[in-house]
Amino acid sequence: MKKIIYVLAACAAFALGANANEAEFVKNLKQSLNDKNAQLISIDKLNSLNGLNLLIVRSGDKKEAFLASDDGKSLVAVTEDPKLADGADAALFKMRTQILKDARDAAALELLKSINPARFAYIESFDKNNPYVTYIVGDPECPYCAEEMKRITKYLRNSNVKLIFAPVHGKSAFIKSALVLKQLKALSPSDQKGAIDVIEKYYDKDVQVSDADVSKAELDAVYADTKTLFSKGVIKSVPYVIKVKK
Repeated sequence: MKKIIYVLAACAAFALGANANEAEFVKNLKQSLNDKNAQLISIDKLNSLNGLNLLIVRSGDKKEAFLASDDGKSLVAVTEDPKLADGADAALFKMRTQILKDARDAAALELLKSINPARFAYIESFDKNNPYVTYIVGDPECPYCAEEMKRITKYLRNSNVKLIFAPVHGKSAFIKSALVLKQLKALSPSDQKGAIDVIEKYYDKDVQVSDADVSKAELDAVYADTKTLFSKGVIKSVPYVIKVKK
């Protein structure tokens, strides 16, 4: 059984095998994925990255991108933009992975819409007639989420905002999430300044919270949201942001 390497930087270490025929390639691919039902949707030879192949593969109910050796025995899951130097490769990569992103966003939106609306904190846009809504899934203790939330004013200029939390850090992150939800819901949706103040307060890495700040029910609700949001594998990390028309 071949082990799938998930570190993009490791791709340079691959030794490319001799070109295998398609049937042999697919056989090796299925063994590498440990999925006898995996389907090869597309394969494109790259000029950069030592001539690896860019694959789009359906495994189970998901489509994913991989870099593969010529024999299909060695795989790298594509988890970020590899910054390809070859212009044609970069354009091809963008086209193929945008299709995957669109599919994931559609599945994520379906998941978000399946959650009880009461679990979201809703903040109206500065433009009361704005037809868009931006869903933001975050974690108050995630530094990348904190950077994202520095853009909250910009988001509110361009859309309404719905916040929900899926913390990936410790208990204090869940407490802060529950506090943000409770305090935002206590405000009018049109109180953008008040909402921004709450967000800035609890996304500050130095803010301290304790178990006494929230009830068990409030904390359990955030745990349940987190379980739901990560349950389908379409939202894999935070922050997760998607903008849609109402």
